[in-house]
Amino acid sequence: MTDEVCRQVLANNYSQSFVYHWISLRSADNSAVFLQLAEHLEAVGFLDRLVESFPPTKAILSRPGQIITRLNLPY
Repeated sequence: MTDEVCRQVLANNYSQSFVYHWISLRSADNSAVFLQLAEHLEAVGFLDRLVESFPPTKAILSRPGQIITRLNLPY
């Protein structure tokens, strides 16, 4: 692996972590917007809920506070 490939992979991982964190904070106020986006992305083939460990909308809405959480990954 070249240094450039390594840099790109690490930058992508950082960006994904940042986005997941941002979405979890923003969705606390209005999860409906983010759930609609997730459903749209799934419908057009850009989101695979099983692969991404993204629970069904009904499961999220049944949670107290109806928030979208992120996976607790070791960093």
